[in-house]
Amino acid sequence: MRDVEQFSEKFQRIVEREKAGVILFIAALIFIIVISHPQILLNDEWITTNQLAQLHSGSQFILNEGKYGTYENGTPFAYFEHRNNILGYPLFLPLISLPALHIITLFGDTFDYWMITGWTLLVILLALLIRTYYPEYAKIRGVPWTSFLIIIAFVLFIVNILYYVPFYISPPDAPREVAALILTNNLLFAGMAVAIYATVRVLSRNQGLALLGTVICMGSSSYFIWASSAKDHMLQAFLVSLIVFGIVSYLYSGKYRFWFLSFFFVGLLAWDRPEMGIPVLLSVLVVFALLTVRDRLQPETKKNLAFLIMSPFFTLIGALPLLINNYLVSGNPLVAMYTIWSTGVEDAGMGTSAGGLPEGVTSTASQGITSISSLLIRQVTPQFDTLPRDLFKIMLFPENGSIGILMLTPFFIIGLLAIPFWYPKIKEKISKTDISAIISLAILAFGILISFARSFPGVFQSMGIGPDIRYLCPIYIPLNLIGIIVVFSFLTDTQDVWKIIRYVFILSLGLLVALTLGFFIVINNDVDFYLMLARLTTALTIGILVSIAACMFILFLYRYARIDRNAVIIVFSLLIALPLIWQLGTVFLTYTMAAGLEGYTFWLPFMRKALYGLFELMLSYFPVLIM
Repeated sequence: MRDVEQFSEKFQRIVEREKAGVILFIAALIFIIVISHPQILLNDEWITTNQLAQLHSGSQFILNEGKYGTYENGTPFAYFEHRNNILGYPLFLPLISLPALHIITLFGDTFDYWMITGWTLLVILLALLIRTYYPEYAKIRGVPWTSFLIIIAFVLFIVNILYYVPFYISPPDAPREVAALILTNNLLFAGMAVAIYATVRVLSRNQGLALLGTVICMGSSSYFIWASSAKDHMLQAFLVSLIVFGIVSYLYSGKYRFWFLSFFFVGLLAWDRPEMGIPVLLSVLVVFALLTVRDRLQPETKKNLAFLIMSPFFTLIGALPLLINNYLVSGNPLVAMYTIWSTGVEDAGMGTSAGGLPEGVTSTASQGITSISSLLIRQVTPQFDTLPRDLFKIMLFPENGSIGILMLTPFFIIGLLAIPFWYPKIKEKISKTDISAIISLAILAFGILISFARSFPGVFQSMGIGPDIRYLCPIYIPLNLIGIIVVFSFLTDTQDVWKIIRYVFILSLGLLVALTLGFFIVINNDVDFYLMLARLTTALTIGILVSIAACMFILFLYRYARIDRNAVIIVFSLLIALPLIWQLGTVFLTYTMAAGLEGYTFWLPFMRKALYGLFELMLSYFPVLIM
C-alpha cells in the first residue's frame, strides 16, 4: 500500500512539473482521434500491415503470407509480384505497434466501445487539468468553458453510443493490424506535439509563444494526414522532432547530454528509413562539429570534452536494431533490408530455420551488395542537368497534383522575405544563439532534402507520391522553426499570442465552412475525389501565394506607415489557418477515396455519422454547378 502511495506521489509530482506537456499530449491525442480513420490508403501499407500480422502470429516476417494485398484465391497483387512477394520494409513501426495490436485483440469486437470511452475520459481529464493547473485560462470573459467541455464530452458519448457499430476484430481476416498501426501513429502525433512544444519553449523562452509555435508546426505540415495512415511518415517526423529538440536544447543550455539524445534518435531514424538516416547523421555531425569548435573555450566544454566526443557513438546504440534487422533479412548488418527485393529468396517454398526465417535468404541476399558509401553516394547524388527544375517543382508546383513543400511552410517564406526591410529589428532581437539555431536547422533541413536527391525527378511526377511530397515530410519541422525564430523576433509580443490563436480558430472555422460549401458546389453522384483533392491543393497554393503577397504588403505598411497592428495579426493568422484546413480537407477526402478498402471507418461514430450525413445532404439537395 505504501509503495502505491509513493508511486502516486511521484506521478503527481511529474504531472505538476510537466503539466503543460501532459495537457498538450492529451489535447493532441483527443484531436487526432477525432479526425482519424483506420483505413489503408496506399498500397505500400500492405507491407507494414502484413509484417505486423506475421509478427503477431509468431510467423516469419520476410515472405508475404497474404493477409493483405492478395486475391481471394491466394494470388498476390501485382504490387507484391513486382517485389517477389517479399516484405522488405524495416520492422520499426510494426514492432512498436505490437502493444496496440495486443490491446485491440484483447478487447476484441468491443474495442471501439472502449476507444469511445477512453476518448470521453480524456476530454474530461483535459478540462480538469486546465482547471487545476491553469485556472486563469479556464474561463473566457468569465464563462467557464471547461465546464461546457465536460458537458459536451458527455453529450458526444451518448451520441457515439447511439450510433455505435462495433469494429469486427475477432474474425481471422479482420484488418485489426490497420487499427493498431494507426493508433500507434496517433500516439506518435501526440508525442511529437509535445517535442515541438518543448523545442519552441527553449527557443522562445515563453510558454504562450511555445503553444503558438506548436500550432504553426503541426498545422503547417501534412502530419494530420500521416497520423491517420499506416505508413511510417509519422514515425520519421516524430524522430526528427526529437533530434531537433536535442540540438536546440544543447544550443540554449550548453548541456552536452542533449547530444547523446540527438545522436541516439538519429540511429533510430536510420532504422526506420536508412536512406534518410545517413544524410541526417552527416548533417548532425556537421552541426556538432561547428558548435563544438564554437564552444571549445567554454568551461563546460573543456571539462566534458571526452564525453562530448563520445556522443556521436550513441548513433550506433540507436542503430543497433537496424543492424539486427538488416542481418536477419539480408544476411549482412551493413546491407539495408530492402536489397532483398532485388536479390530475392532462392526458394520461397523452403522450410523455415530455427529463427523463424526462410532458409537460403541470407546466402542469396548477401550477394552483389554495395557498400554503405556507394549507397550513400548514389542516394544523395541528383541529376544535375535537371536539378533547378526538380527543386522548383518539388518546392512549389509538383506535376502530380501534390502540394509543394514551401506551400505548406509559409512562415519560413515570410521569415526569409521579411529580413531585408526588417533587418534592424531582427538584428536587435535575434541573439547569436538564435543565429546558430537557424544555421543548425538549415543544415538539418538540407540533410533531409538530399536524402532523396537521386529520386528528385520522380518525386514531383509520380502519382503514388501525394498528397504532399511525403518522402520529405520531416523537413517541415526545421523549416517551420526557422520561420518561427525570425518572425517571433520582429513581430509577436506576448500579448499577441492568444489573439493570434483566437483568430486562427475563427478563421479555421470560416475556412472549414467555405470548404464544405465548395464541396456542395462540385459534388454529384459520380464525383471524382482525386479531382477534388487536386482542386483543394490548387486552391491552397493560390491562397498561400496571395496571402504571402498580402502579408508582405501589410508588413511593409506596418514598418513604414505604422498601420494598425491587428492587420498584421490577422494576415499571420490566415497563413497559419490555410495549411491546417488543407490538411483537414485532405483527411476527409482521403477517407472517402479509401472507403471500401481494408480497414475501418472513423474511431468515433459521431464523426462517421456527421460525414455520411453531410455527403447525403450534398447528393440529395444540391445540384452540380461546376464539374
